[in-house]
Amino acid sequence: DQGVHRYSIVTAGRDLSEIELEKVCAIYKRMKAECSISLCASHGLLSEDAFLALKESGVTMYHENIETSERNFPNVCTTHTYEDKITGIRNAQKVGLRVCSGGIIGMGETFEDRLDMALSLAELGVDS
Repeated sequence: DQGVHRYSIVTAGRDLSEIELEKVCAIYKRMKAECSISLCASHGLLSEDAFLALKESGVTMYHENIETSERNFPNVCTTHTYEDKITGIRNAQKVGLRVCSGGIIGMGETFEDRLDMALSLAELGVDS
């Protein structure tokens, strides 16, 4: 009623457990049934099956930042790899989810890192 057209649920952590996935899917299904709103999600590094479950629950867009260039990624993150991020984006796209992705500027990266990140996002064909 207030003009909001998209709603996203964001969780902390590397991924969702099976129980957590079931819970968020139930929430998305209810929101889809009761609200006229597009649904987004950001739940970490999920499997292709988990992405499919989200899509079947009404989610249309997934958020997965690549953070920086592949070369600079180990300086920014040590809990997972750049390839983990790329795999997540591709799996979300594979099941038909639109993807929102970007990075963080100002963490010691070079201008070349910024350019490489932008080119990687273009190559991935992210929607936003």
